[in-house]
Amino acid sequence: MAQSESSRLTQTKPLSSSAKDLFEVYRSQPYRFLDLMPADIQKVELLKGKWGQEGSQRRWTFVDGACGIWEDKVEAIHDQTMTITWTLLEGEVPLKLYSRPKVVHQFSVRGNGCDATVTLIYQKKDASNSDPHEYMNFLIKMLEAADEVATA
Repeated sequence: MAQSESSRLTQTKPLSSSAKDLFEVYRSQPYRFLDLMPADIQKVELLKGKWGQEGSQRRWTFVDGACGIWEDKVEAIHDQTMTITWTLLEGEVPLKLYSRPKVVHQFSVRGNGCDATVTLIYQKKDASNSDPHEYMNFLIKMLEAADEVATA
């Protein structure tokens, strides 16, 4: 039985790249993760809409067959606050445990770099399911990969 309340995991990561550069990768260039993380991501496809637009839908194919294929929808993009929100629509593994997980990325200027804050919003389908720390760890790994390229 699903819990009625949403839970959140939030983590902020200080990065060397500018907030604007990283926001742009997440906003309009998610296909770059194919090159940034070839050991993890096999393909990133645009299914609907245009890159960088609210309502666009994307398909992520992971190298690890256990992760499978995920589809998400960009729900909101706020250029002024450098925030992007997306919701997972399909993904066999995470959707067995959680109802429509949502991710919010926000990039804030900090000195010569930025702080990237990731918030994972989820509802456990069963109270005994663990919190999705492994998904949060992967989201942080993505930030670190994007940061390495943007500062190179």
